[in-house]
Amino acid sequence: MVSRVLLVTFRQALRSIVLSLLPITTITLIGWSLAGSQTGNTSDPLKASTWFWLATHLIPFNLNLAPAYTQTFFNYLPIAAVVLPFLSIRSGFQRAVAELENERAARSFLTLWYGLITTLAALLMQSETVKPVVYLVPIYSGALVLISTINFKGQFFQSFRYFGNLCLIIYGVVAIGIAISLVLHFSVMKSLTTVIEPGWVGGILLVIIQLLYLPNIIISALAYFSGFGFLIGTATLVSPLTFKLSGIPAIPILAALPVQRHPFAFIFLILPILLLIINLFNATRRTSSIGDGLRKLLGSFWIYIPIALVIGYQSGGILISKSFGFLGVKWWVPAVTLLLGQFFIAIFIYIIPQGVRKLVTR
Repeated sequence: MVSRVLLVTFRQALRSIVLSLLPITTITLIGWSLAGSQTGNTSDPLKASTWFWLATHLIPFNLNLAPAYTQTFFNYLPIAAVVLPFLSIRSGFQRAVAELENERAARSFLTLWYGLITTLAALLMQSETVKPVVYLVPIYSGALVLISTINFKGQFFQSFRYFGNLCLIIYGVVAIGIAISLVLHFSVMKSLTTVIEPGWVGGILLVIIQLLYLPNIIISALAYFSGFGFLIGTATLVSPLTFKLSGIPAIPILAALPVQRHPFAFIFLILPILLLIINLFNATRRTSSIGDGLRKLLGSFWIYIPIALVIGYQSGGILISKSFGFLGVKWWVPAVTLLLGQFFIAIFIYIIPQGVRKLVTR
């Protein structure tokens, strides 16, 4: 029985890795062949594709790009890239459960095999200039397997859907706002693209990379509207009340950045309040009162605080060189924003109205 469990989970772990690694390897090989490298060999794109694949697990890297740069820590990675291994692992887990008819065994041994294979790949494919942080590989890959095998349709997660839906709606609205800003600053975006001169293949890859970084950018935009702001390098801060930014990297999507202080940007906070009220009344339809609906809605906050801490940590980081500085939001900003939101929701939508009602009825 144990040998069958080991064999099935090993096969599905390997299948999951191949499913997520194959498209990355294909794109890397195409780019390498079109670039016409004369100094490298075929092992170069294979190593590069493995690095890109590890990056989809949000595993950081130590880089040594001397003499141009000193040794640095690269951890500004695209959050959306996690979707690729997430879907492949979820598919492998479902197949393993169908064969073994035992979710716990399938999850445990799939996590074991996936972590071992991923760690082995990180060790074998490191080079003098690019080295994954190996001790983090089993931690990140194991956590991803566990998250990918969760049954989000279970009863436990149903109580958190109201606030989750609210977050998704706000993220969607912010994404639309970023798209509108890009349209309004199209000339700047065109100039930044011209500076890079990526070519048609590089242009396609550039678009894909920017789309993968879109969640990072959305989180920075949310931090901007909440007043905390975000950073783009050393000694910088972009927020509605503070604008310290002398220049930006030649990345087209950064054309959406504001060019000065915008104190009236706080008006954007009206939107999540309106959405919250809508969600509150939706919750109220299934409960006996506004108070019960609010308690049900606020009850889902506690699980989102650790999630916000993880997302906040992963949404910012160092890109290529420490001399450039930190990009994105500080790790604590999303969680603090959630806590403040919870506080004001409780004060203005429940506690104050309840107090006024008691005074009136006396």
